Amino acid sequence: MLSYKLCKLLKEAWFPQEVSEGGYFYLNPKEKINLVAEYLLGYPKIIRVGTKGKTVLLKRYGREKIDEETICKIPTLESLIDACGDDFQKLETIIGNKWQGVGGKGIREIEMEGKTPKIAVAKLWLKLNKK
Repeated sequence: MLSYKLCKLLKEAWFPQEVSEGGYFYLNPKEKINLVAEYLLGYPKIIRVGTKGKTVLLKRYGREKIDEETICKIPTLESLIDACGDDFQKLETIIGNKWQGVGGKGIREIEMEGKTPKIAVAKLWLKLNKK
């Protein structure tokens, strides 16, 4: 699982934060949620989250109970790889039970390590999108 700190860095670097059915988010550094949404004309009408077996209403017709500063998406490995686009080359295991995401084009090859595949690719995306 990606840490709140890494998810916040992704958000600050403009990693997509769209709401999707079943998507996971951090509400704040200590609270993870799973979103369930009802849609009206393609836009979230009601967003509920499941936390410890309870369902909490977070948004209904524009009335927010979400702190936009602290909430951030916990991306899937697939969405991280997709976001890297053509710059993504490979994901491999390396010595010491670590993972390495490799990307870039031509002589600009970038290698980023992590304890999990998601961490390695998240770091790779950040490096590829560094301004």
